[in-house]
Amino acid sequence: MSSRLAVTVLAIVSFTTRAFAAEPVTLVGHEGGVLAAVFSPDGEQVATAGWDRAVKVWDPAAPGRSRVLGHHITRAVSLAYSPDGSTLASAAGDQKHGEVRLWDAANGQPLWSVDTSPAAVNDVAFSPDGKTVAAALGSARVVKLLDANTGRELGQLPERPGAVLAVAFSPDGSMIATGGSDGALRLWVAESRTEYVALTWGPAGQTVALAVTFTPDGRSIAAGCEDGRVRIWDARTTEPQADLLAHKNPISRVAFSPDGRRLTTAGFRDPASVARVWSDVWFTEEKPLAGHTGYVTWLAYSPRGNWLVTASADGTAKLWPLDHGNAAKPTK
Repeated sequence: MSSRLAVTVLAIVSFTTRAFAAEPVTLVGHEGGVLAAVFSPDGEQVATAGWDRAVKVWDPAAPGRSRVLGHHITRAVSLAYSPDGSTLASAAGDQKHGEVRLWDAANGQPLWSVDTSPAAVNDVAFSPDGKTVAAALGSARVVKLLDANTGRELGQLPERPGAVLAVAFSPDGSMIATGGSDGALRLWVAESRTEYVALTWGPAGQTVALAVTFTPDGRSIAAGCEDGRVRIWDARTTEPQADLLAHKNPISRVAFSPDGRRLTTAGFRDPASVARVWSDVWFTEEKPLAGHTGYVTWLAYSPRGNWLVTASADGTAKLWPLDHGNAAKPTK
């Protein structure tokens, strides 16, 4: 997606079957819902986390086996690999506890842990240079910035009204985006940790952003909102670009494909239990990804864009092959 997109989309009625035709590979092993799933930067690992507090790593070429890195003090809700793939950050949180951990991705050893209790950690993200881990603390209403090597706090984004629910770095690392219950998507200057702009769509308080992400080229930013809509802005001019009614329930996750040509969305408590895929500048909906028996909590593309992983409340994660259904199983 680029700045040439200037269309407001209110409803999508056309369906295609272009991208996802083959059956997905199912990862089974968590006790309870899976709340996060991500590919490593080289595409050779998939990490998952869930209600059972466990953080697991899977080999996509041998999906029947997984390696347990460890367990958090409460449900594990977010994951992020470092850009070089050497470490994996995981976050946990509930109404009384919060924690961020860093793991060695090669041997699974824990490197450091930061207890944020009583504030839950709702989301975690790595800076593009791999030096900083950002942790969105819900009830504390701040984002803590942690040294990726030691876990030492480097600083934080100033407190704002409402719980912080999501955090993301721009691809060049110059900006940080946060979403939360205060009804705004906020952009921050990473170096100075100062607020650049608070973006809203329509009446104040309408944009309760539960998930945020930048396009791969950094030109646009998307917020998955509580009202089931995905709202997109130009990241440079902050002008609104699109308003997509994606789900009937709150959005749980949004992700752009690595080439920026597809937007994929998932919704909390979605009775259809599907992820939806939207392509081209008109956001034409492709065939929904149906196969989970519980709502989709998370989704992420592989680095090459030839696979998509979804996590679900049904206790599984699924690997969906792309390339018109002709993708072979991942191999090393």
